Amino acid sequence: MGECNDIAGLLKDKWGDRTPRPPAKEKASAVLIPLIKTENGWEILFERRALTLDVQPGDICLPGGGVEDGESHREAAIREACEELLITSSSIDIIAPMDGVFGPGERIIWPFLGVLRDYRGTFSRDEVDSVFTMPVKWFFENEPSRHITWMENHPKEDFPYELIYGGRNYKFRKRPFEMLFFENGRDTIWGATARVINAFLQLCRESFNGPGPFD
Repeated sequence: MGECNDIAGLLKDKWGDRTPRPPAKEKASAVLIPLIKTENGWEILFERRALTLDVQPGDICLPGGGVEDGESHREAAIREACEELLITSSSIDIIAPMDGVFGPGERIIWPFLGVLRDYRGTFSRDEVDSVFTMPVKWFFENEPSRHITWMENHPKEDFPYELIYGGRNYKFRKRPFEMLFFENGRDTIWGATARVINAFLQLCRESFNGPGPFD
């Protein structure tokens, strides 16, 4: 018992007040929610992914991508927007960071709200098929539909089933994941992009009890 107390005391002295570190390499992405002032008021700029891409071709998304080593989430959001929209960082006025959301594969997406100035409709055809805008007000007036999908493990052929109880019959846990869909009769904004937009709307509701400056 004395030895146990000694070990517990030693480890508590060493680690009792430590701050837990995140995983060594956080899987994170960053996106920009680009606001543009038009004759119809404030609108959000969206991209349709290039049809030649291997992953999610044709999906509607926000400018963004993976965070590179040594790069902040904010820097990643700006860099990706500049690369995809063929603009310079001086065209982006970051207003504030938004709440993070989970994307595919539990990757954390960190959005940043920003104003896009003097945008001329440019974009990189390697990554983007087209761009369009939608009024912020529209999203407050149209609730997304909600649907559940199941996230589950699909091990590769060389997975060591012999090391786990049940082997190939092991019952991997399935996790429910809510998918949101915004539909305007022409475009469908869904998945991670819809989650980012919905979190932005929720923050507006909490801060302004409604659309606030976007009404």
